[in-house]
Amino acid sequence: MAMIQQLKNGNWEYRVRYRVGGTQKEIRRRVRTKKEAVKAANEMENKVFKGYDVQGGNILFGAHMRD
Repeated sequence: MAMIQQLKNGNWEYRVRYRVGGTQKEIRRRVRTKKEAVKAANEMENKVFKGYDVQGGNILFGAHMRD
């Protein structure tokens, strides 16, 4: 689930939380507009749900385990 909030300096921040092996992880990024934040958060959530390793690169977790 993504959380989007406006910062005091006018920029926007989005946070995407997810679980990996029972451990909760969080990705935080800052952008200039709310529209950018919503778009980027949706893209990041899609990557997480598809199994991409969002912290390490763009490799599918299943593909990584087969190698």
